[in-house]
Amino acid sequence: MISDFFYLTIFGTILIFLLSVPLKNKRKISKVKVMSQFFLPVIILQLITTLIYLDGNSFYNQQTYHKGSVIYNVEIKYSLKNTSDYNVSYDIRAIDFKDHGQPLPYQKAELKSLMVSGPSYKVSQLIILDEFENAYNIIEFDLNSGDYAEIHQTYEIKITNVRRDFPEDDDIGSYSSLDQNFDKYWKEEEKDCEIFDPDLILLSNDIAHRYDNPVDKASAIYYWIVDNIEYDTDYSGGGALKTYYTKKGTCGDFSELMMTLLRIQNIPTRKIYGFVLLDDYLNSEGEYKFNKKMYSHSWIEYYVPNVGWFPCDPTFGGSGYFNGLDYKHIYTYMGGAYNPKIPKISTFPKFDRDFYYSGPSYNGTYREYLNSLDLSYDLDCETSITVLEDNKETDPVYVIIFIILIACIAIFAISTGLIIRKKIIFQVSN
Repeated sequence: MISDFFYLTIFGTILIFLLSVPLKNKRKISKVKVMSQFFLPVIILQLITTLIYLDGNSFYNQQTYHKGSVIYNVEIKYSLKNTSDYNVSYDIRAIDFKDHGQPLPYQKAELKSLMVSGPSYKVSQLIILDEFENAYNIIEFDLNSGDYAEIHQTYEIKITNVRRDFPEDDDIGSYSSLDQNFDKYWKEEEKDCEIFDPDLILLSNDIAHRYDNPVDKASAIYYWIVDNIEYDTDYSGGGALKTYYTKKGTCGDFSELMMTLLRIQNIPTRKIYGFVLLDDYLNSEGEYKFNKKMYSHSWIEYYVPNVGWFPCDPTFGGSGYFNGLDYKHIYTYMGGAYNPKIPKISTFPKFDRDFYYSGPSYNGTYREYLNSLDLSYDLDCETSITVLEDNKETDPVYVIIFIILIACIAIFAISTGLIIRKKIIFQVSN
């Protein structure tokens, strides 16, 4: 926690300062020397840790909701090819990026362009919402065998570093089964979120039973996961229970375990999918490239009545990602897994899908007939993200800590010099 580093730094500074006051006898000088040498690695460790946090988590400030922002240009390209032997109609849902974050959005998105190419297509004039309130543009294509089509979207997305304060107990309302958030993000057991498993129930209660406040419960669960689950790509997938047993997983597993443990505590929680802009995805042209997917990372948000949603990224860990996110996280969608193809596919000319079809080798409904065909296709998605404007700010708290650490090193150097000087004087006088 930030306070741990801050208080240890203050303590070390005061102690070294007091012990560096000129002393008169050799025994006390030796004591100063020993104590100063003991605090040297502490000071160096503090300095290194602070520099790392300044580089990666400059949004730290529990008194401020937002701190600094970055504006990105996001380009998404969907490519569709009909590889079947039939003339086929496809409905493709292209994600409509939108503002996200409550009560204040930490992501604001603006569609700059939507371009579609293909032999025959129709762009819906309506934005479609799914059960999790994800928004989509619907584009319908009629493709003959071998035809090719593309969708190009360009967005300007502003991501603001966010850190949510711990709310006062009086500000927190009561959960209600009538609340749509409670109904949607708690009561149903989902795939990989086994809220009725007895081992996970025991674990959740063991971690959180000491707390009444949902934020305190979330904090305890978050840090248990950070301290006990190891990131390992060989253990990706399988759900919360598998992650608990193996103590290993990737971002989806970290998120599903935290979501499950929070839901067991009757705290509505949802899984968030998006991009995290790491150097691994950065090319020589300054672009973050993501192929064949609309997300590279996942995290969670949990709901507090009368206060709103709190973001957490247990995979990244550290206090900076509990109730907070940085400018490297771009929200794409939430809830269930995204697939750009709506399962509404048919040959054309189109018929009612329940129309009874009778042919030389088939008798049944047209829906059943279509399902029997090999209507194969290739659908690819490529995302490119570049920085348009960088307005990140260094948190004043870290500037103060940095100055204090520099002062610690200066005091240590002075005290060491005084020790050496007194030792030389003592030796010369004898």
